[in-house]
Amino acid sequence: MSNFGAKLVLHLVYDNEESAQVAQHRQHGYANASCSESRWFQNKESFMGLVCEAFERFWEEMKIGH
Repeated sequence: MSNFGAKLVLHLVYDNEESAQVAQHRQHGYANASCSESRWFQNKESFMGLVCEAFERFWEEMKIGH
């Protein structure tokens, strides 16, 4: 049994409310991607897949009204 664990934490802060409104986002926010499988860290391509999934989730979580 593997005891592997990691968390990718994304934090976005827009300089001002006007900047956030361009993307229809809140001015600041966090999103976490938990990684319980070491396969995400076996090579750069796998890791970038994890990063892309986290950013897709982050984009949606930052949306106003989400």
